[in-house]
Amino acid sequence: MEITVFKPQLKDEAFELIANAGDLDIQSEDYSLDDDIRVICLVRRDGNLAIVKGEAITPVKVNCARCLEPFVMEVSGTFSLVVKQMLAGEPVPQLSEEEEELDEERLLYVEHDVATLDITDYVRDAVILTLPLKPVCREDCKGLCYSCGHNLNEGECGCERKTEDPRWQALSEILSR
Repeated sequence: MEITVFKPQLKDEAFELIANAGDLDIQSEDYSLDDDIRVICLVRRDGNLAIVKGEAITPVKVNCARCLEPFVMEVSGTFSLVVKQMLAGEPVPQLSEEEEELDEERLLYVEHDVATLDITDYVRDAVILTLPLKPVCREDCKGLCYSCGHNLNEGECGCERKTEDPRWQALSEILSR
């Protein structure tokens, strides 16, 4: 997925792209990205410097961490980077791996004749970083009965779920006296 970063006649530009989830190569047993990913970008240009800010929005099919029922949730992740176009004949600086990891602003250097930029990796990172570790179908999800496995959102199962933590047994004996 490429965007045009440097256009001499334009200062700022906003646009929307549609990316295929399969092109981003996001594979997981816990998540299913089957729909397209909507990417909204804003490019601000100032000479040989461009600031790219984007948002990736997509529906994701997941299973609830409490009741294990499948549901669809929408995730929205952002990314930003600064692109510096080098002057003709000026070498592109090479950052070491440590410097790249410390580069929080995501500063990229491109050669003087490069006008487009592939943002696939940035979109992929934005989506992956917004995926929840424990998705829940709704805040008041009751989950499953730990005795019989019945989905408690569908009603009570009739199991006796009162359990006592053995670590509190001594205190229970004192209180019962």
